[in-house]
Amino acid sequence: MTDEQAVIGLKMQEKLKAMKIYASIIDIIDGPIVTVYKLQLNSSVPISKILNKEEDFALAAGVEKVLIQRNGATIDVYVANTQRKDVDFKHTLNFIMTDEKAKKAVLPIPLGVDFAGVNSFIELVDCPHILLAGSTGSGKSVFEAAILSILQVSRSRSEVLVHLVDTKRMDLPLFANLPIVESCSTDLLSFLKMMQSVLVEHEHRARRMQNASVRSIADYNAMVGLDNSLPRILILIDEFADLVMQDREIRRGLDKEDPLNQLPKADFLLQRIAQIGRATGIHIIAATQRTSVKIVNGDVKANFPCRISLRLPTQDDSRTILGQGGAENLLGKGDMLVQSPHSEELKRYHGPFVKHEDILYVVSEYQQIKEMYTMIGVTS
Repeated sequence: MTDEQAVIGLKMQEKLKAMKIYASIIDIIDGPIVTVYKLQLNSSVPISKILNKEEDFALAAGVEKVLIQRNGATIDVYVANTQRKDVDFKHTLNFIMTDEKAKKAVLPIPLGVDFAGVNSFIELVDCPHILLAGSTGSGKSVFEAAILSILQVSRSRSEVLVHLVDTKRMDLPLFANLPIVESCSTDLLSFLKMMQSVLVEHEHRARRMQNASVRSIADYNAMVGLDNSLPRILILIDEFADLVMQDREIRRGLDKEDPLNQLPKADFLLQRIAQIGRATGIHIIAATQRTSVKIVNGDVKANFPCRISLRLPTQDDSRTILGQGGAENLLGKGDMLVQSPHSEELKRYHGPFVKHEDILYVVSEYQQIKEMYTMIGVTS
């Protein structure tokens, strides 16, 4: 324990005493971004007395942000470190390429490190879709870049085909020429046509699996072997709320004969593919800055059981995405809360920092990187 941590721990004890909360610090875990102070509450203290008191504890500790969460029998107080250590993208890539569990995963999504600095990932196939939220400056675009860069190095076209959607035309088009990228939609019409083509592919795959008497793409690929296997399909949407709002606004002024009106609506296509795509190996990562309940409604959340939130402006925004507060107290720059479909507990991670030079290097030298890992014998 450092002197700074000891001082903050003492200040927290004083604050607890002033608030008449009987608790003791039983452990301190030092991480690269935050330090976690584990509190053991007296059995007579209601948990509501300490939850949602982040501002009080941040002021007492003299730090910018504090996040308070229940973790089993303890209360975890995450205090931002004054000296932050960025999570190196190269370390994250090396972890995905060398860790046995990550190598065996079908589509590993890099989460960076947890609060203690341990490298982590999530298997997209188990999700099977991810709703990603984050305000400007939270690290959303950097996280998307990390996902694409690592998938290109660790997987091939025979394993995954990616459809990119970016109406801002700023971030994802950088990856448009990667071998695993099947298409890059930069306007509403091309997005709707792409989604329709994915629906057609779903029907085609469903018939093939039905004829083979199997119920999932994993069973089908195991039966037909590598040479005839079907790749997973990933649709990565940079700002799905913008697409939905554009679609609703534009259709108001169109006549029935307009080509756009002949296509299904954006929100229908998104929800339809999310509902039926899992069995045929179709997955969606839909990112958004807007957290309006008109966009992120009950149907969307039901179809996206895995949700990742970077920093959001308000507690209401956090509740819309995660069902509880917390995202408003994140630090930005890749600091995130992850809600897995297999656990009700929110987990905190710090995503890798991907520099522009890293992106350019992966885009131009992905084959060289793959060959390097093959030479040292760590690829699957």
